[in-house]
Amino acid sequence: MFNSGILDVAIGIVFVYLLVSLIVTAANELIAAIFKMRGRVLWQGLCTLLPTKNNFARKIYEHPLIEGLSAARRPSYIPSRTFALALLDVVSGGTGEILKGKALEARIDLLPEDLRRPLKLLLDESKGNVDHFKMQIEVWFNEAMARVGGVYKRKVQYALFFLSFLLAAWLNIDTIVLANRLSHDSALRSALVSQAEAAARTAPADRTSIGKVPPDAQQQLNETIKQLNELSLPIGWAGPDADLRLHFAELGWWGGLQDIFQRHFVGWMLTAFAATLGAPFWFDLLNRFINIRSAGKAPEEKPKNPKEVPLPTPPGLQTETGKPAETKTDRR
Repeated sequence: MFNSGILDVAIGIVFVYLLVSLIVTAANELIAAIFKMRGRVLWQGLCTLLPTKNNFARKIYEHPLIEGLSAARRPSYIPSRTFALALLDVVSGGTGEILKGKALEARIDLLPEDLRRPLKLLLDESKGNVDHFKMQIEVWFNEAMARVGGVYKRKVQYALFFLSFLLAAWLNIDTIVLANRLSHDSALRSALVSQAEAAARTAPADRTSIGKVPPDAQQQLNETIKQLNELSLPIGWAGPDADLRLHFAELGWWGGLQDIFQRHFVGWMLTAFAATLGAPFWFDLLNRFINIRSAGKAPEEKPKNPKEVPLPTPPGLQTETGKPAETKTDRR
């Protein structure tokens, strides 16, 4: 029951999804690093939080506390405390000394309307206490960055799906073809399950690190692609699809592409949607399936003690009530 072919097919497909997820995550990190996507999204969020008049957001970025966060032009992350100190310093005139009381209120009154109103509300909420005011600014910044994080996460999801579909089409990773091949090829199925079990054993103990790209994302990308190619799976452009490419002369390039998309589009889409769920999801699911498979048969039920059956009373032995007395029982 636990070693059924259906379960082995599921383990094989989940293992492939895990590898594809790792590949597209590493590729997305490389692209985000090249184009500095985190820094761009953070800058857009800060421009939304602060008015662009008088280049106030640019003044914050040019503050020594912010400039020291990254060698790049725009940092990808700003701690809330650093932002609050930089903002108060700029509001106070950039002298390195934070104003207090009426002097601070007077400087806030000189700010543009879009910034003056929220800061006056936060100052009123803190009852004029500068330390509390700084904490209120930190909370205000963190709430804004939470929205920025949501925007970046949505962009990452779109990018992951796009990259997953490109990878599925490039390597012809068709979920339907893969499931059909695994269901009919027991040798390939067993080999894939063995590699999946080995991967689960060698995975890091901290599951939260699964899918997180190390500093050398290029190395992980190359190693994962190599591991996927070594699985001898029905992926890539071989077999019937190689013959189809030979018929492009008959069908034409447009007709040949249409034929390929009709054959594999649904399978590619399934692979792309699966990869966007992320490597941690597929790693957990893979471990659950492997645990079910290795559970084996349920232990046999322990034998129970035999019931005590009364033996018939020998002749002549009677009780006071006139009924035959029970003798010692034997165990059958």
